[in-house]
Amino acid sequence: MKAWIEQLFGLKQTAGEAIEWQLEAPGAWPAGWVFVFAAVAIAFVIYIYRREGQARTGRKILLATLRIAAIAIAVMMIFQLQIHLQRTRLPNLVLLVDDSASMSEADLPADFPDEEQLLNVLAEWEIDSPTRLNQAKSILLQDDQNWLKSLEENFKVQIYSVSTSLQKQWETGEGGEAFAEQIKELQPTGKQSRLGDSIRQVLQDLRGTPPSAIILMSDGITTEGESPGEVARFARVRGVSLFTVGMGSTIPEPDLALSQLLVDEVVFVNDIIYFELTLMGSGLREQEEVIVSLREKQNPDEALAMQTITVGPGETTLPITLPYRPQEVGEYDFFVEVEAVPGERRLENNRLPPQRVSVREERIRVLLVDSQPRFEFRYLKTLLERDRTIELATLLQGADPEYAENDRSALRVLPVAREEIFSYDVILFGDLNPALLSREFMQTLVDFVGEKGGGLVFLGGPRYLPQMYRDSPLAEILPISVEGLRVPEPGENQNRSFPVAPTDIGWSTPFMQLGDSRQENQDIWSEQLYPLRWYQRISHLKPASRVLAEHPTESGPEGQPLPLMILQFYGGGIVLYHAIDETYLWRYQVGDTYFARYWLQAIRYLSRTKLLGQDAPVELATDREVYEAGEPVTITARFADTRSTPQGGDAAMVILERENSKIRVPLTRTPANAQVFEGVYREPVPGNYHLWLASPSLPGNPPATDFLVEAPQSERQELQLDENELKRAAQDTGGQYYTLATVEDLLGDLPPGRRVPDRSEPPIPIWNWWGFLLLFLLLVTCEWILRKRSGML
Repeated sequence: MKAWIEQLFGLKQTAGEAIEWQLEAPGAWPAGWVFVFAAVAIAFVIYIYRREGQARTGRKILLATLRIAAIAIAVMMIFQLQIHLQRTRLPNLVLLVDDSASMSEADLPADFPDEEQLLNVLAEWEIDSPTRLNQAKSILLQDDQNWLKSLEENFKVQIYSVSTSLQKQWETGEGGEAFAEQIKELQPTGKQSRLGDSIRQVLQDLRGTPPSAIILMSDGITTEGESPGEVARFARVRGVSLFTVGMGSTIPEPDLALSQLLVDEVVFVNDIIYFELTLMGSGLREQEEVIVSLREKQNPDEALAMQTITVGPGETTLPITLPYRPQEVGEYDFFVEVEAVPGERRLENNRLPPQRVSVREERIRVLLVDSQPRFEFRYLKTLLERDRTIELATLLQGADPEYAENDRSALRVLPVAREEIFSYDVILFGDLNPALLSREFMQTLVDFVGEKGGGLVFLGGPRYLPQMYRDSPLAEILPISVEGLRVPEPGENQNRSFPVAPTDIGWSTPFMQLGDSRQENQDIWSEQLYPLRWYQRISHLKPASRVLAEHPTESGPEGQPLPLMILQFYGGGIVLYHAIDETYLWRYQVGDTYFARYWLQAIRYLSRTKLLGQDAPVELATDREVYEAGEPVTITARFADTRSTPQGGDAAMVILERENSKIRVPLTRTPANAQVFEGVYREPVPGNYHLWLASPSLPGNPPATDFLVEAPQSERQELQLDENELKRAAQDTGGQYYTLATVEDLLGDLPPGRRVPDRSEPPIPIWNWWGFLLLFLLLVTCEWILRKRSGML
């Protein structure tokens, strides 16, 4: 019917055009009056023909119908009936092609079955590399642009490039050859990706005639403005679905990164120091072996320490510890680097900035005291007297007065004055008889540890220590409780030897490192150290104590292994307790190798205030100095002095200042080191940040540092296909997500859309059309003839 009318009135259509028409009656009465008139007219006609009795009923109905039709045509002529014409075109469809720099990546999706076919399509158009942008071109150009032509059958297609700005490239009607040339010349040179902003701009520009759908061919990476997922609500409100086609691979490119370097800034020469850091790997499709090496800035070609690490596949985060024993005094700038894996291009994060370490050689003042010259005392005395870095003083409670005259390190009397005791750095406290010690002396030892920050080693013995010190001032700083303590009778343990077994904390404690590598250290403790025989059975520990070594087989009343070496931080100093007194046996067949290394390292560790000074600072640092917006900032506070370290379960607190805002970030104690606290500030915005320690409160200016958060500097910094973002944008608007392998399905999933009004034609009057008049006369004539034949005239 519609086609017949269009042909009757000579209405022609162009490609993609349609004509919508409807009847209008400019002279019509109000609808109510028309209804009343029609009802009255029909009733009147029926009434008349019911009174005509001589004709059959069927003939009467036919005549009434002809009369009513004639009246209707007459009314239409009176109402000036006309046809209103509206020309429409195909609904809009917008195709956005991402031409930002990240689209230059040549990575195919994992589900793409035929790379050779893709290369053939590109070769046909003289395109070499299967970059993400060229993958999009292949969809549009393959099979003589068949995919695009399928879209043009139902839509008016407008194609834009999106990166730094929105640029119109082509639209339906400009010709296939122009399209091919325009798309072929498109290059991935955009320095930014404004995907969400571009979608919003398209919707605003076409707000009068919104597109039926928007197709986005992109890797989903947004570096500026809104992301596609963020603008999805704006599109949904306008009834526009987003159909996204992911270009590229969801597997990130291979990348290794080093971060969070921790090392003591001041150390003793010949002491082993540990460079602790984190290695992060991503985008690795299989396991790779890489070498992490420690080097010094002045001689970067020489690796001072190396470790082979297995990383991958996928995401990997590994803690790394590189041990190194400096042999010479000086100031050194150490740095750590990891070799690149195949395919890795971002190499700036494979090396950490140099860390300044001061290596010093200073004499440590040590006081060694005991009640009797037991073997542990004798071998320690001999060892420390020979070491040129130790200034040793010794005292035996039971020695004759003449003993001090014949021994260069022996003292005549025990130092009791506060300044005398405070002049030492480390005190080795043996099995002394407390009856011969004053409470003032013992309280001074407590202050020596807590206030001066000195180191105190308790060498447990068979007679007095610790059981006879239950009620003394020293009980406060002992890391153990004498409740349940059992000291073996003479000779009780002689036939049951055992190796000392370090705990996890012990393995990570510097002075427990007897080898130059982790494996060598474990071998020494488990296989090379001569087993011991005597030990104290300690049942209860103080809450803040840290067990460094334990008995390999014996356990306490609650099933826990018996502790043999216990460490405790007290005030500014450190207390070490030995529940053994036979470490001299470690000299068996190896001489002083391990015995000396253990004790000299322990003494240096306990005397660290000698290096750091009385007012040791707190080191506050971030893992980097410059971040990108949104990257987490790892904050580390390293307390050199236990007097200022938060106690128990307390957390440290730092304040982040930016412009006029302040943000509090808690730092919690790390499991491996009680003096190190860490926290993470997530999703920072661009700006300059000032970071300072708010809690605990320290005298003077609080430790502080600064860092910078920048806006994304390069489109190429994030290269992995953001599939989740594209899926979210499609799902939130009622669209769908596709890959290069499934993009053909998109054609059948697009909504049909509503045709867009283009222009109105002048109305065509039909009330005065000759055909209308002819029809009226025909109806009247037919009625007259039938009435005459029926004898109704």
